[in-house]
Amino acid sequence: MQDLAPMSTETLDGQMLLVVGNDGQFARFCEAAGKPEWAQDARFATNTLRVKHREVLIPLLQTVTRTRSTAQWISLLEDKAVPCGPINDMAQAFADAQVQARCLVVKQPLAQVQQEQEAIENIATVASPLRLQSTPPVLRRAPPSWGSTPTRCCVSWGWMRHRLSSSGAPGWCSETLTLFVAGAGLRAEQPASPRAQ
Repeated sequence: MQDLAPMSTETLDGQMLLVVGNDGQFARFCEAAGKPEWAQDARFATNTLRVKHREVLIPLLQTVTRTRSTAQWISLLEDKAVPCGPINDMAQAFADAQVQARCLVVKQPLAQVQQEQEAIENIATVASPLRLQSTPPVLRRAPPSWGSTPTRCCVSWGWMRHRLSSSGAPGWCSETLTLFVAGAGLRAEQPASPRAQ
């Protein structure tokens, strides 16, 4: 359950975050939106009441927010201290001026085998946002392409503990190798198989 209302809304050309965290922000939003009476409505007087009456509030907001583009709303609200921002799709996020200025898009070449199979030479990935002078983060290889087989992943990571069944699906031998990729870490688990028991 959300603790604030509103949190986001639809606009003429997409969606935007509209994180109204207190009653003053709500009143400033209502004034800018041309609906000052909403701030006086007993159902919306406090954040707790706005959350309680979200089913009424959000459709009301959207009748107004759908009349302007996301950029127009941000321009209107940013000097009024009403927290807002665009909700970007992937293309918009990669094209963002701040993302470009910080060089957060990195094109990584795929391995030759992958290039031949995938018909692409490189893949756009996200660089580390950390900027360390003495030890900058280095991306050594592109991530596996979508649909890569476990064989290719395990071979490239140096793990050869499995075989493939005749159908091409993973078929595990004496041990099961489970890969868990989270953040920068890898964990390998090797529970005993029924054959080993």
